[in-house]
Amino acid sequence: MKRLALILALVLVAAFTAQASDFTASGAYRAVGAKEDPGGNGAVSKAFYQRFRVAFNWKVNDNVQTMLRGDFAEFMWGDGYRPDAGVDTVMIDQAWTEIKSGVMTLKVGQQDGAWGHGSMWSDQFQGIQADFDLNPVVLKLLYVKESEGGNNGNVATDINENDDDDIYGIALAYACDTFSGQLSWASLRSGSDSAAAAAARDQVTNGVSLTLTVPLTDMFTLLTEGTYYSGDNGLAGAAHRDYVGTQIFAQIDAKLNDALSGSFGLIW
Repeated sequence: MKRLALILALVLVAAFTAQASDFTASGAYRAVGAKEDPGGNGAVSKAFYQRFRVAFNWKVNDNVQTMLRGDFAEFMWGDGYRPDAGVDTVMIDQAWTEIKSGVMTLKVGQQDGAWGHGSMWSDQFQGIQADFDLNPVVLKLLYVKESEGGNNGNVATDINENDDDDIYGIALAYACDTFSGQLSWASLRSGSDSAAAAAARDQVTNGVSLTLTVPLTDMFTLLTEGTYYSGDNGLAGAAHRDYVGTQIFAQIDAKLNDALSGSFGLIW
């Protein structure tokens, strides 16, 4: 699926190279100081981290665009010019193509994604998002390939053809002058990684969420999301476990001026 997504993105871009285009580049640098105190007898750790990010966006025309973004020299200060052995100095974190055709917007490749406000599911992923503008609602479909075979993509631990991690999602979004909202469902299906559980069904985690975004004033906006989780561990017999849970999220965004904004949020 990973190779297919990349090949499809390249083919889709190549089909529109004859059109007028707009190419832009941008970058950002971030430095973070962190101090971790585990308490008890654990040792306190202190470190500085950095990241330099460069992004290239090619807007082929009003209906087609593609993005390539990478993190360069992202490592802890003090490791020298290169980070520790075995850690890459360049990581491509986005490589996608987006196409708009009629009511459909299709985005294929490695991209950032969030269902609702990101409380239920938010991750960088390789897969496909398809939005259909069915005025007054937008239908959203999602397919994510989290790993391909084995534990965290390690094919050496693959037990059977279902030993993968996949996410499926569907949502309905609505917006008007006074508020916007989205009703979402997503399901993570994880294959078994142990020989003893190879015959068991996939582990399943489901989530249903409702989000609301309400502009309170020209300066303040309220964001809320409520999520209900359910699923099971995929094991049989005495080892089988079902689980449920809820999570509520609320946040106030404040746009103080064109250069300064802030947020305050709670999750419980």
